[in-house]
Amino acid sequence: MIDLNKYRIIELSVELCPTIYRLDGVREDPFPSTDMDWNETVVYSGGAKRLVLRQIKYPDMDFNELIDMEAHLGTHAETGKHLDYDRPSITDFPVDTWIGEAVICDFSDKTPINGERYELTPKDFGKVKKRDIVLIRSSLSYGDAPIMTEAAAKCLIDKMVKLIGGLEPFNGVVGTDELRNIHNMFHENDIVLVQGMINLNQITKERVFFIGLPMRIKGLDASTVRAVVLEEKD
Repeated sequence: MIDLNKYRIIELSVELCPTIYRLDGVREDPFPSTDMDWNETVVYSGGAKRLVLRQIKYPDMDFNELIDMEAHLGTHAETGKHLDYDRPSITDFPVDTWIGEAVICDFSDKTPINGERYELTPKDFGKVKKRDIVLIRSSLSYGDAPIMTEAAAKCLIDKMVKLIGGLEPFNGVVGTDELRNIHNMFHENDIVLVQGMINLNQITKERVFFIGLPMRIKGLDASTVRAVVLEEKD
């Protein structure tokens, strides 16, 4: 058995804050500045996201909730079905896709050069092993963080990595053909992407054990995940 006393458990998922419609008719809105059910639960997730909880009561007086939410919400995994609806969905991936040894690739020192963002190369992923889970970390702002290139993406594809995660793991210039091409390269090779991770700066070891299970709902192109890492204590 695994002795969890030997590990630190580090939370990588954001807490989601829904709009709640209570049984007494009161609406609880975590973002009262809007009268819409579109909540900016994660400011870096690409805009407002829908997350609504409606309280209900069964005839036997037990409580329950109905949940109305987007798949791409908070810390979430996405598959190739996001770009092509004929590609595999969340439940088509084996369970070991979401669990395994992860390598931390820290690019905090890859600062812009002459005003241009650093472009990652295959050499920057030299410590990645075959079938690794890759967690990309940078303390730089989105506008200064290094850019994933097609050459670097191909390197990770050739190493058959299972999953790539981070705050914005395939960082690039939003809206450009290159960023979409890189996104598509990973999805065409059935590499899952997990966005919106937090607390990566709390990880001190280069290698950790990652767990990030999605909801097992057939047909989903993406799913909110509860992601953690187990880091061996000194």
